[in-house]
Amino acid sequence: MVAGILANVLLRARPSGLPPVASMASALTKGPCKMVLVVRTDVGMGKGKVAAQCAHAAVMCYKKALREAPEMIERWEGAGVTKVCVKVDSEEALLELAFKAKEAGVVNGVVRDAGRTQIATGTMTVLGVGPAPLDIMQQITGHLKLY
Repeated sequence: MVAGILANVLLRARPSGLPPVASMASALTKGPCKMVLVVRTDVGMGKGKVAAQCAHAAVMCYKKALREAPEMIERWEGAGVTKVCVKVDSEEALLELAFKAKEAGVVNGVVRDAGRTQIATGTMTVLGVGPAPLDIMQQITGHLKLY
């Protein structure tokens, strides 16, 4: 699977702002990983709602990574399952980060609310990114402030 990921990285054009291919390849084979949960602050969720949406994002990314990047799960679990919550102030910013994660080959998932409580049905609330190596996560979400 790692060979497939590396081949995919080598065959794609490198998006601006991401590390060179050599850094990406070395990051895939060593070091700790983390998951980042990106919360939208412009939709007016209460604290409990944010917690629930972050839990949905974490489970979504975990299940997806089990299928698509099991080596990242192993490294993430071995390093203490680090999760960090950060914030953005718009749907556009959330989608831009999802695009960057996808282009970098990092597992990600957007939570859309069911609309049963505080938020309109289909509203994008939280983006889960990772688990992925720390240096790659820094490139994608390192500029964001903690939630």
